[in-house]
Amino acid sequence: MAFTPGASMGVSNGTTDVTIVAAPAADIARTVRHISVYNADTASATITIKLDKAATERRIVVQALTTLQMWTNKSGVNGNLIGAFDLLVLDDTDEVVQLVLGGAVTTNELEWVTCYADEAI
Repeated sequence: MAFTPGASMGVSNGTTDVTIVAAPAADIARTVRHISVYNADTASATITIKLDKAATERRIVVQALTTLQMWTNKSGVNGNLIGAFDLLVLDDTDEVVQLVLGGAVTTNELEWVTCYADEAI
C-alpha cells in the first residue's frame, strides 16, 4: 500500500466555518494525522473542530485557547490531553474537517496546520 502525504495551513475566519482538511477523492481514504491551532490573537478564543459529512456536523473538539496558546490533537503534547486523538479517517467524498471560532477575533485570526496521508481503498 502506498500513502501519499499531504498538508495544509491557513487562518480561521471568525464565526464562519473553514475547511482545514478537504474531502478525499473517490476511492481514497484520507487519514488525518495532525491538527494544530495557534491563538495569535490578543484575546482568548474558543475553537470548535468538527467533522462535516454531507452537511451533518459532529463536534470533535471544543477548546478555549488563551493568547499565544496552541492546541494539537496529539495527547501529551505540551501537557494537552483535552480533545486529543491520534487519527481521524475521512473515507467519503463528502467528509471534511472544519474549524470555527466561538466569536470574532480582536486582532488576528487563529493559525492552523494539518497533515494527512491518502491511500487508495
